[in-house]
Amino acid sequence: MDQPAHLPLPKRADDLDAVREHIERMLAAGDTTGALDLLFDLLSRLRNHNEATQTRLLAALRKLYGRSSERFAPDEQGILNGILDDVAAAQTEAPAADPPAADPSNDPPRKSKPHGRGEMPANLPQRVKRVGLSDEQRTCPCCQKPLRIFGVESRWYIDYEPGSIFVRVFECEKGACPSCPDAGVAQADAPARPIPGAQVGPGMLARVLVEKAQDQMPLYRQLGRFKREGFDLADSTLQGWWDAGADKLSRLIPVLRERLLQAPAVEIDATILPVLDRDHPKGLHIGSIWTQAVRGLGVVYGYEHGKKLGLQSVIATLLPSTNPSDPAKPIPRFVMDGEWLIARELAVLCKPPQCCMMHARRYFEKAFQAKDLRASVAMGYFRTLFDIERRAKDLSSAERQVLREAESAPVLEALREWITEMWPSAPPRTPLGVALRYSANRWMQLGLFVLDGDLPVDTGEAERQHRRIALGRKNYLFAGSDAGAVRLCTVLSLCGCCHMLGIDPWQYLRDVLDRMPDGLTDDQLRALLPMNWKTGTPET
Repeated sequence: MDQPAHLPLPKRADDLDAVREHIERMLAAGDTTGALDLLFDLLSRLRNHNEATQTRLLAALRKLYGRSSERFAPDEQGILNGILDDVAAAQTEAPAADPPAADPSNDPPRKSKPHGRGEMPANLPQRVKRVGLSDEQRTCPCCQKPLRIFGVESRWYIDYEPGSIFVRVFECEKGACPSCPDAGVAQADAPARPIPGAQVGPGMLARVLVEKAQDQMPLYRQLGRFKREGFDLADSTLQGWWDAGADKLSRLIPVLRERLLQAPAVEIDATILPVLDRDHPKGLHIGSIWTQAVRGLGVVYGYEHGKKLGLQSVIATLLPSTNPSDPAKPIPRFVMDGEWLIARELAVLCKPPQCCMMHARRYFEKAFQAKDLRASVAMGYFRTLFDIERRAKDLSSAERQVLREAESAPVLEALREWITEMWPSAPPRTPLGVALRYSANRWMQLGLFVLDGDLPVDTGEAERQHRRIALGRKNYLFAGSDAGAVRLCTVLSLCGCCHMLGIDPWQYLRDVLDRMPDGLTDDQLRALLPMNWKTGTPET
């Protein structure tokens, strides 16, 4: 009797009875070998199905109750050292995987808040500064006699310094000539405000921006905090301050992206951000935030509507100019997570990207958590590679490349031989099989770092910068619009650069907002970037 090519897995007791009858017919016909093959094939597929189900269950339980760190536990470390006797001397520690039914008709009528700018808050302390007339203004333009000061006109805005909210008042002198009534009145000019027409100073505006972007505090929580400090503010006013401040700083983002793309290696990764959308059936759509990070230099975030790749703007920046007289643009080497769609988009630059070793290791870590101890061999090799990188952290690019060629290359070759040896014995859909094929299909891109001392081995910096976005999603949940998401990325980029460079973001933004008039050239904007601001670039 002919054996069917694929027998479906039994799901009920009736199916088991049908399988038993089928095997009995094969035995009665004398096809003992075929019956045994069919039985063992069925048992093998049942075992694989059970292992896959158990793996998914363990992954779900770990996500709910387990630790998120990918370091080895002490008992797991002992298992690994027992398996890897030949590389135990080079293994010192595991690498970090850096990773509402009331009736509305009975409600009392609500009293609407008065609109308008309002009066100066009387309960806030004031810091008064006298602004005198300039030397030219002190002389009457008609008779050249000195003006007689007869009064002042107050201009004020709300400002902030750490620990206090106060009103900064500028008393601008006014003067007139007693002998020339037709000469008019001369008045001193108050310092320009960061936002024209808004009564907010650079310190208060910087606080609003930093608390939302760096400290992940939504605007409604900031309103409550202001109220506790004795300053009652309308939510529309605070929202206007945020929008105008982010729009003012947006002029720095193109030159910041250009500066980061001049680095020899740029890490790139993406995450999602829900955005309100009235036209969407669910009320919101999923946008993408693309992160470009350079270790020790800075980070820039870019928003794209929907789940797009978001690389077109980056690629357009790097492509050669159509003007032959323009100088050639340096093209960095990108470090990515191994996604083929991203690699396909970057192929136009003719420089293959480095794939992340941390992502490759993560698949073996999942296989190890699924109780496949064979994966611990690969994890030992990865740990040796990361140990070498920790030793090379403070070396120069040339010294790092020499160290990698001498020590990392043999470890990579040993790992490649082990993957080749394990390939036939690991079914494709098992966790170990998925890990083996992920690394094997990207092997050339995984090992590019050996040939270039400037290349990082993983996208750890870009993923660490995603923590700021992930924490923000838990606080403000979504962006109000695509424009709001772009503003969020603007302030996130500057705060992320300050954090990476060890700069106080409030000090930086207060200074830049106070020194950033309209009409600045690209060179003047570059002087205000965090990496130039820190090194003492002359003020604009």
